Formats: sequence, C-alpha cells, structure tokens
Amino acid sequence: MYEDPIELKLYFDTHHKKDGTWTHPQAQENYEQMKALCKQAIDEGTEISGRQILEKVLKSKSGYARGLGYGVKPISSKDLEFEAILQAEKMAAEKKPMN
Repeated sequence: MYEDPIELKLYFDTHHKKDGTWTHPQAQENYEQMKALCKQAIDEGTEISGRQILEKVLKSKSGYARGLGYGVKPISSKDLEFEAILQAEKMAAEKKPMN
C-alpha cells in the first residue's frame, strides 16, 4: 500500500488550518501538484523522493530548500544526476534475465 512521503505530510500539516481550509489557495495548488507527481511516479513505476517532489513543485533557492526551511540545502544537480544513474542501473539490473 502506498503512503505519502513524510515531506508531503509535513507540507499538508503546516499549510492546512484546523477548520479544514488551506492557509492560501497557492498552498492547495502546490499540494495537488505534489500529489499528482507522486501518482505519476507510481503509475510509471519510478521512484521519487518527497524532497525531489518539493523541489520540483516549490523550486529551490540558493542555500534554501522551500518547504524544509533554512537549515536544509537544496538537492544539488550532481546528486540528482547520481540518483538518475543509480535508478537507470537498477532498472537495467531488473530487466536482465537471471541465470
């Protein structure tokens, strides 16, 4: 069973009021985009981290990861490239027939 990444839960909790409304219409739109990215990844059979989702939807700034605060640095392009290589190797290994 699929469970939302913790980052999405945190975003929901910090942008949703006790009365069930959103703090801002943009917050609701961002959350819906995040959920759509999660669903797309599941449908395609790919993996995407909650942090990657936040960065795709909220965009990062230099030295600041939106949605995560000032103490967290954005994912670097080198890290993203490394993750893509690892995922490609994993998919290739899964497609190889076992002896």
